[in-house]
Amino acid sequence: MPAQRPPLSALALLVAVLLVGAWIVFFRSPPASNSAHGSDGEPSDRAATTLVSADDTAERSALDATAQDDAPPPDPELANLGLEERLAAIARLEGEILQQGASEARVRRLEALLEPLLASPPTLLLVLDNLVAGKWRSTAPDAATLDLVEYGGCRALYWGLVSFHNPRSRFHDADQGRALFVTILTDLPALDGKLLSTLVEQLLRSEVEGKPLVALYTAEILELRAFFREHRELFSKLFARLGDSMTPEERDRFFTIYLSETSDPLILGTALRNLLQGANPDWALSLAEALFDDPTTSPEVRNAIVQALVDGLQDPFKVADFLVERIDQTRGLPGAWLTLARKEGGFNAVEAAYNQLAGSNANAKARELLVASMRNASASELERIADIAFQDPSPSVRGQALMSMTSAPNWAATQKSMDDLRSAFAGGVDPARAAWSAGNIAKKAAKTGAVDLRDDATSFLEELVHDGSLPDAARHAALEELKPFLSEVEWDLLKKGIAK
Repeated sequence: MPAQRPPLSALALLVAVLLVGAWIVFFRSPPASNSAHGSDGEPSDRAATTLVSADDTAERSALDATAQDDAPPPDPELANLGLEERLAAIARLEGEILQQGASEARVRRLEALLEPLLASPPTLLLVLDNLVAGKWRSTAPDAATLDLVEYGGCRALYWGLVSFHNPRSRFHDADQGRALFVTILTDLPALDGKLLSTLVEQLLRSEVEGKPLVALYTAEILELRAFFREHRELFSKLFARLGDSMTPEERDRFFTIYLSETSDPLILGTALRNLLQGANPDWALSLAEALFDDPTTSPEVRNAIVQALVDGLQDPFKVADFLVERIDQTRGLPGAWLTLARKEGGFNAVEAAYNQLAGSNANAKARELLVASMRNASASELERIADIAFQDPSPSVRGQALMSMTSAPNWAATQKSMDDLRSAFAGGVDPARAAWSAGNIAKKAAKTGAVDLRDDATSFLEELVHDGSLPDAARHAALEELKPFLSEVEWDLLKKGIAK
């Protein structure tokens, strides 16, 4: 008995969920010389649309609901589309669903567009060949966008992968699915730029019943990684999702062997991140510590270890302890500190590490870095940063606290902020950081129309520029912060004043 289609409301919800969220592909339609009218009857003009896709599980569910003998009815408008027209129409329709919402008509239209491609695996291989040959490229190889046809081709390959591998699909064919996946893998080294990253994304997103397809092709990925030695990093990226469908125990068994890959930081970091999410995270942490502290470990591997800890270790306090204890090696990784502070419980972990050091006035550089990572604090947490700006013994840490506070997205500039800044500067806070903080206040005040506050902040900056007792670096910092608020002539005069 044929499987019944979901009702319209279910289809609309499923496809709406699909097209919201995690990854972004910019595309451009082909030039007029090789473009054609799309399936919606409109010319495929250069698109200003941003296609956004997230969990493709939703749209797969809608399309796979069509049973073996429940194909979409023939659509005369779509029957005679050429390959390029069809691919452009697929890309355009996904953008239409994003912009205008899902409907049963749009889902059925997508099914009808995909039908002849999925029914003809050789056509999908032809799509891949044309992508590799650059047949549909009208942009530079290193462009940040894809042509409309190119993007549609990538999406057609994606739908082929999930349909051929899914036993519930009308187009299920394990042999064809394997051939398509391995052929795409083998062709990746011939690609570059946005096309390469988009195709890799299709492979990583392809899954059946929540299990990534890349997990079925570990042996092939390893073999190609060994064969294309100059592209090892490319194939290592495909390991990113291998742990998604594994139990903690399976992660431990699979990824332990890759901890020896010290010549490939990407795969080693992926292995460590999965082990930190495995059955024995404390054991994985001890391995990370030992490898990081080994004097023969390269800076690239150390960076991968830090990123794996920030991404994989659930306890933010342990991550903070690791970073602080190795501050000399981790101070050059501000992104890791920022990521830690944004994690659930991360701000508290960073603050606790700061308080421990501040209590004994230890390691001002570490305190400075910890405070710098706090700039995405919530409104209530900002008050605690303000306390640091007045209480820390180090002028540089106090200045960093002012900068973190005034640059925080949740912070609002007030006259009290400016008064506090003047007070902090009089108390010996680092003058360059005082200048940057005043610049933050001036810019935020200008955005909100607080003219008096803006003028007070710029007046303070001018005072710093004219203060010959300050280091030139601080005076130049103040001058740069003033630039948006001065004419070119005024700015040049102040600059010459510093030079004298």
